[in-house]
Amino acid sequence: FPTKLGSWNQNRKTVKAIKNCNKGYIELAEGNWREAEKHLRKSANGSGMPLLNYLAAARAAQEDGSQHRRDNYLLQAHKSDPQADIAIGLTQAELQIKDGQAEQALATLMHLRSVAPKHKQVLKMLFRVYQQLNSWKDLESLLPELRKNNIFAYDVLSQYEQSLSKQL
Repeated sequence: FPTKLGSWNQNRKTVKAIKNCNKGYIELAEGNWREAEKHLRKSANGSGMPLLNYLAAARAAQEDGSQHRRDNYLLQAHKSDPQADIAIGLTQAELQIKDGQAEQALATLMHLRSVAPKHKQVLKMLFRVYQQLNSWKDLESLLPELRKNNIFAYDVLSQYEQSLSKQL
């Protein structure tokens, strides 16, 4: 009987966490940031996918205007799955860019580049941040790598190179 009771209790908690997770993602899609954050936080550890819930809660917290809560969820995401450094870092950089924190996003992306130097999304976001910061020399040094890794179509990259030559 105690074994069955324990199993039943665990099942009940898992079902509740999954329901909270679903509610959280629905609230997130509907733009109800506080409710989304609350449901995603509650379901993070019990739903079997804490990393995704913490990343989504970070997005909700950012949309609600809280960098502090956003960064806390990103830290929790890292604790829940340290192997997901790239996914967490890309989310962090994306949210930093969206929040107008280009310098912080640059630091995040430089760390990611040291971990995964040829990661296409890292390179693409780095390009975007260099543009925002008007860091033309850094952008120029990044272009060969963008071409080599086929980050942009050939004609698009050629346009960037031409406009960059006017900036230098």
